[in-house]
Formats: sequence, structure tokens, C-alpha cells
Amino acid sequence: MRSMTGFGQATGENSTYRVAVTVRSVNHRYLDLVIRLRDEYRHLEPSLRELIGEQMARGRVEVRVDIEPLASPEISVDLRTDAVEAIERAVRELAAGGLVSQVISLSDLLRMPDVVRVTSAPAAWSDEDRALFDTTTEEALKEVVALRAQEGKDLADYLRGHLEKLSGLAEEIEVRRPLFQQELAGRLEERIAEMTDIDKVPADRIAQEIAFQVDRSDVQEELDRLGSHLSHFRKLLEEEGSVGKRLDFLSQELLRELNTLGSKGRDVETIRFVLDAKLLCEQLREQVQNIE
Repeated sequence: MRSMTGFGQATGENSTYRVAVTVRSVNHRYLDLVIRLRDEYRHLEPSLRELIGEQMARGRVEVRVDIEPLASPEISVDLRTDAVEAIERAVRELAAGGLVSQVISLSDLLRMPDVVRVTSAPAAWSDEDRALFDTTTEEALKEVVALRAQEGKDLADYLRGHLEKLSGLAEEIEVRRPLFQQELAGRLEERIAEMTDIDKVPADRIAQEIAFQVDRSDVQEELDRLGSHLSHFRKLLEEEGSVGKRLDFLSQELLRELNTLGSKGRDVETIRFVLDAKLLCEQLREQVQNIE
């Protein structure tokens, strides 16, 4: 089990390029990749996405790739001689009229758009360069995954502690259950006696109504489901891979059972146990959002 928070950084170089890869990941419902890569190296993006997808299933992952050419680029100069000749003729005509000097320099031409173009061709991207990029990226991802795994281990320990506390509260409610049923039956009998002439109502009819009301307030079914969810939760904590969504769903189910327990268990002690359990469950679910 891993968290979705991590950081990794790696650098590498060969005779052609120096490559630096920085990876940051935080919580997200799905895998959301944000890749910062210069346009001339966009051909590397599909490979980068594939490498990340192999290592991570969820999280917002921000990747910055800096590639610095180490070899001197090939410089080319493109001079539009037709444009230069046209400019030179225009200058001569203006000079003949005494409007400008007849001298036109190279610096003048360089300031004219599209007359002189100086470009540098990027170095060719070889298999060796591609291997350098892949290796550097894998090293950065390895560091991120290691941090996510360590934080996942810490989260699992935290969650196990909360599960133990929830189990303890469920046991307290279980112990309280028969006492609550007895108290409820006694209160119902007193209410019936206050509201009716009890001597005129058949005893079996009174017993039947009391049993019905007590059964409606019984929380054994909810306690059984609560125990099953807690057991399933513990098993998921031991699994490898992406379990965050399943843990989030189980957290919701735990809270649903606790809400039902709170509506059925109407005595003060049971309500106190349920409130404590709901607080633990909310804390549990908050931390589950960090799990991949």
C-alpha cells in the first residue's frame, strides 16, 4: 500500500545532453499527469507517460524535464539575396535624392525581418540519448515510489490504530446491547401501563408489542456488518497495489452503519460510543484520501 505523496529527482548526462527530471506527486482521484517539457523534445512525452503509468495508478503527478545540449549546435545562415538587392536599389534611389546615405551595412540588414536568418539545428536524438532520458526518468520515479511506499507504511500503521479503537467501541456497544434491550423493554411496559388500562389488554399482546419494539431497536445486524467491514479493511491494508478507492468506499460503509447504530441505540451510553466511533471513522476516511 502506498500514499500518493512523493518527490523524486535525478540527473544524468552523456556527450550530447544533460538531462534533469523532477517529479512531484500529490493526492488526486485519478492519475493526472502534468508534464513540463520544451516543445523540441515533445517526442519524448509518450514514453514519459508510459513510464509513469507503469509506476503509479493514482495521484496528480507533475514532471519537469530539463534537457541541456552539450554539443555545439550546427549554425546556418539564410540570406535572401533578392531582398538585399531590392533594398540596395531602393537605397540608391533615396541617396540620389539626397534623402539617405548610400551606405548600407550588414548590421542594417540584420535588423530587417526575414532578410537574414540565423538558426541553430538541434542535435540529432540518438538511441544513446533516448536511453539516457529513460534511465534518468526511471531513477526519479524510483525515488518517488520509494517515498510513497514509506508514507503508505506509516499511513497503514495509523489506520490500524484507528481500526483497533473502532473495534473496541463496537465491543462496548455489543456488551451494552442486552442491557439496553432490557431497559427498553422495561420502559415500554411502563409507558403502556401509563397509557392504557393494562388489566384489560391480554398479556401476550403486550409482550408481543414490546418484543416488536425491542427487535426494531436491536443493533446486532449493524454490529455484524460493522465487524465485517473492519475485517475487510484490515485485509486491504496488507494488499499491494492501488487500494485507496476500495478503502474510501469501506470508510463510507462504516460511517453508514454507525449512523444506523446511532439512530437505533437510544440510550446515552450507546450514543456516546457511536459518537466516538464516528469521529474515528471521519479521521480514518480523511487519511484514506492520501492512499493510492
